[in-house]
Amino acid sequence: MDFQLWILFCVVFLSAAILPGPNVAFSMAQALDHGFKESFPAAIGFGLASGGHAVIVLSGLGILVRDNPGILFWLKWVGVVYLLYLAFKTLRSHTQVAVATSRKRTPLQMFTGAMIVSFTNPKGILTNIILFPTFIDNALPYIPQCIALVSTAIFISTTVYALYMLMAGHAAKILRTKRQMSVVTGVLYIGVAAAIATTI
Repeated sequence: MDFQLWILFCVVFLSAAILPGPNVAFSMAQALDHGFKESFPAAIGFGLASGGHAVIVLSGLGILVRDNPGILFWLKWVGVVYLLYLAFKTLRSHTQVAVATSRKRTPLQMFTGAMIVSFTNPKGILTNIILFPTFIDNALPYIPQCIALVSTAIFISTTVYALYMLMAGHAAKILRTKRQMSVVTGVLYIGVAAAIATTI
């Protein structure tokens, strides 16, 4: 892959990744609720989801998604329902006796949660459909360029969301009670659901 084109892709993809949106809010909610170390699998989930988006787009399946609005519609509402479910669980958890136990999520749940949020965000999907093909040089072999773009997307996404989670993990120390953290986290989930629901 052309080095200058790759650098440009890094700049553009990083700029898109750091913008506040559903992925950022979900990452911060996980870190607020569970701490940075415990929620890190979510960052990996977002990273691999970005790689998955790239594979879908670069393999040509992105055209199928783009030309069938019904797919995006159902993906969107699956994501909204999932996030509202998480918000409900989080907001009511502080009233339960064994708060720490009831709210404990496994690394696999963190990972799959991030994947669900990423793959049910229509705006993110459409952005990637537009973005990735732009950085393919038709004069160069296709597969090596795809590998470079996919691996770069995974690395940048994982790093960006891990940093957001690190900041949120530090912020959680300021929120002194489980109730405060539950409320903030629940509101973040609702905000993410609203953001996804109002796109496309």
